Amino acid sequence: MKKILATCALALAASTSAYAAESKHPIGLGLMIGDPTGLSARFNLSDKNAIHGYIEFIGKTLNAGGDFVYKFKGPEFVAPGRRSEIVPYVGGGLILASFSDEAGLGFRVPFGFKWLPKEIAQVEFFFELAPGVIFFGDELRGGWGIFNIALGAVYYF
Repeated sequence: MKKILATCALALAASTSAYAAESKHPIGLGLMIGDPTGLSARFNLSDKNAIHGYIEFIGKTLNAGGDFVYKFKGPEFVAPGRRSEIVPYVGGGLILASFSDEAGLGFRVPFGFKWLPKEIAQVEFFFELAPGVIFFGDELRGGWGIFNIALGAVYYF
C-alpha cells in the first residue's frame, strides 16, 4: 500500500508543478471544523480546477485526503462598498485513514461552495459535503461508508 501512495503523490506533484504560476495566490492554508476537523490546504491549478487536501488528527485517529475539484462559475453579489462571489465545486479524491491499529484507503466525492469576499482578496470561506467509502485491512476488504460535513476558512499566499 505504501508503494501505491508514494506513486500517487509523485504523479500528483509532477502534474501540478507547472500550473503554480498561473494564479497570483495559488496556494492556501486554513482550518476546517466538522468532520474532518483539522488543517486544510488548497492549490489552485486554474480558474476551473484545484486540488484540496486535509489532515485530521484526533486521539488515535489520523485521516488525510486529497481531492481534485472542478469549480463552476457562481453568482456575484454587489452591495454598496461590498462585492463577493460564491463558487460551487464538485470533485473526487482519495482518503487515507488510520484507526488505532488498522489502516484504510478509500475515496470520497466532495460537493461544496466557497464564498469569496472581495474586500479580503486572499481569504475564502467554504462549506463541504463529501460522501465516500473507506476499505480497511491488509487486503482492503470490507467497506465503511462515510459522510463528511465541514466548514472552513483558507488564507491564500
